[in-house]
Amino acid sequence: MKQEGSGGKLNEITSSQNFRHFMNVLNRKVYKQQFKRFNKRLNVIPIIENSYKDRIHLHLILSIPENFHHDDYIYLIKETWNNTNYGYREVDVKPIINSGWTEYITKFKTSHDDVDWENLHWD
Repeated sequence: MKQEGSGGKLNEITSSQNFRHFMNVLNRKVYKQQFKRFNKRLNVIPIIENSYKDRIHLHLILSIPENFHHDDYIYLIKETWNNTNYGYREVDVKPIINSGWTEYITKFKTSHDDVDWENLHWD
């Protein structure tokens, strides 16, 4: 994530707000009216983490919608993320989730690392 954006310096609160905006836009693009009318949403488990240089960034598990080709979905994720206030061009999308990834994103090295509970959604 950019550490400064149009909303000022990035912190855990602005990170969560920026991610919520990203997910709202992505859900609208994927599910169109079903997102608004029926609250249909992508499943997501977001983790906010601080690197050793105190750089805030996100790791997440994000579901893949049935009606999207893999490459098109990755493009949509990157385009949507880069259009947020704190979106940064380094977006790495891995198509397969396994227990190693889950353990990696939940390692919580610092006291600031945590699940972004406000933006977690899993049906």
